[in-house]
Amino acid sequence: MASLGGDGLFGTRATTSKYEYQNIDHFTAMQNQELELFEADHTRRLFIIFFNVTERILKEELANNTIFPFESYFFRDKVLIIKIESRAYATAHERLDQLLLIDRLHGMGGLDKQLYLFGAAHVEGNERVKRADKTYLPKKLPKGRSRKWPTLVIEVGDSESYQKLVSDVAWWQSESQGDVQIVLTVGINQQRKEITF
Repeated sequence: MASLGGDGLFGTRATTSKYEYQNIDHFTAMQNQELELFEADHTRRLFIIFFNVTERILKEELANNTIFPFESYFFRDKVLIIKIESRAYATAHERLDQLLLIDRLHGMGGLDKQLYLFGAAHVEGNERVKRADKTYLPKKLPKGRSRKWPTLVIEVGDSESYQKLVSDVAWWQSESQGDVQIVLTVGINQQRKEITF
């Protein structure tokens, strides 16, 4: 089982909830339970880990049946990571997208029209499928440059899961062999009312 930094699996914290996949009903019930716990206590972790999720289960049973889109799937380990998306986190990446990128680029002679805005589309690497909060790709690329990988990625997390953000940055850059050139991380600490870039 992989550990990609942090004190838990796959860069998450040791306190992240972990479940064996049983069936779609159990899967849905655990997501609902975790959402209720998160809404009652926003200091809880944003991730849920499910073990023994085969590719067949992912494609046939879970493709359209997750409350939250999956954040990562690890082929070899058969591990699915779900990210609970609270309003604070959704607001953070939407506002960042609008204020810092789209509005600024538009004000620079319409440069926003020269980007594909892929949002939170999944990208498949060799051992993992990963979903960022936002991804961008120029419409005109250098000759031979693949369109598979975005050039700019935004990852949002709570500031206490810094190691998860660090491991995600490393994955984007190494797996894309440099095609992902910028990964902007946004760490949110609701207790201190802080945002760290």
